[in-house]
Amino acid sequence: MPQTIRIRRSTTAAAVPSSLQTGELAINEADGIIYYRNSSGVVTEYRSRMADGDRGDITVGGNGSTLTIDNGSVTYAKLAAQTISAYDSNSPSTTYALGPQLGRLLTVNALFPAFFIVPNNTSDPVPIGSRVDIVQVGAGQVTVSPESGVTINATPGRKLRAQYSFATLIKTGTNVWLL
Repeated sequence: MPQTIRIRRSTTAAAVPSSLQTGELAINEADGIIYYRNSSGVVTEYRSRMADGDRGDITVGGNGSTLTIDNGSVTYAKLAAQTISAYDSNSPSTTYALGPQLGRLLTVNALFPAFFIVPNNTSDPVPIGSRVDIVQVGAGQVTVSPESGVTINATPGRKLRAQYSFATLIKTGTNVWLL
């Protein structure tokens, strides 16, 4: 004999069912959330989209169009290794900004000299301890250059020596880096 399944429902925003039986489902149509009660008696929710409010490291605001990531929630250790490749055969030099490269491996495959610019802390407040790895895989020599007010401590210099040379750039102070 066929059975009818009834799902409890509500159209009141933020209403959470409190009287569900084990295995029973409920849906809040206003919030787009499905609830069920597990065998331990805990009511669990499933969302069809992220809702407003803090969900740990991420806060969603308004209609879901604004995301805020808590300070310290994204660290170098949490980032997957990524390689950013560049190849420029039409320009005598290519400049790479620092911000998008943090915590990543930057492989530079250029025919001409490439300049990796380290920004001043006032324009790009990168946390102390941040790092980026740079590898020169092309013939174009890579130079790590500071913006005004930035110090890069390096030996013997700020240019990668030859093809397949690599360096790590680490922020050690407000406008001080080690290469």
